[in-house]
Amino acid sequence: VTGVAQAKTKEDAKQNAVANALEGTGADLLIDPNYSITSSTGRVTASVSGFPATYKNIRQYKPLTNNSVDEVEGNESSDANVKSTKKKGKPIGKTGKTFMGVFLSAIVLTSIIVLIAL
Repeated sequence: VTGVAQAKTKEDAKQNAVANALEGTGADLLIDPNYSITSSTGRVTASVSGFPATYKNIRQYKPLTNNSVDEVEGNESSDANVKSTKKKGKPIGKTGKTFMGVFLSAIVLTSIIVLIAL
């Protein structure tokens, strides 16, 4: 669909052009709008083209209570469709921290040696 509008500001002209494009289509929004803007003597003309779309199956937002949810199945937003997968892992501990420290120190030392050699 396409729409054209004139206004005093660029933003007003763009919004009015979208409204004109959607008028009579029954659509709620314009997907992938492409604007063409021209201005002369204090008036801005905007033309827009895009794809009309409608919202369907609007539901109220329901926040999840578990932050570690990896998968939600089905189209309904009920608790029966939510699978919780808590990952059980061990903390890094002293050995892991020591290894990471040695590893990073080796990288830094190697970089310094290469820079000195240049």
